[in-house]
Amino acid sequence: WDYGVIPDMTDGTCEVIDIPINVRYYFKPEKINRLFASTGLSTYLMLTEDYYYQYENNDPRLVQSWSGKNENQHYFAIYNLSVGYQWQVGNQWYLEVEPFVKLPLTGVGFGNVDLWSTGTLFSLRYNF
Repeated sequence: WDYGVIPDMTDGTCEVIDIPINVRYYFKPEKINRLFASTGLSTYLMLTEDYYYQYENNDPRLVQSWSGKNENQHYFAIYNLSVGYQWQVGNQWYLEVEPFVKLPLTGVGFGNVDLWSTGTLFSLRYNF
């Protein structure tokens, strides 16, 4: 950082492709409705990154922003963990709800951010 001054706040927008490789375990595979757990790793391909920095002392000599395209790729750098429940809703159709967490194994993006993600996947699955 310029003059050794670290920003007090960073606002960023990134376009990312998340490529997950996961394994899933069904606790009672013979059941119609069943609980499962999933774990694996994701690769993040950072397509665009735009960061804006704010400082307590807004000195114009300090870096105010940074942008990049295809600058950072993080191969197998994110740990995926989820649990879910699957309901059979037709002959071969299943409805799934799956809360998840994604934990960084390394820093992500230009600033090596400790980027955690959480969410819930809602899926409609068809078994061939």
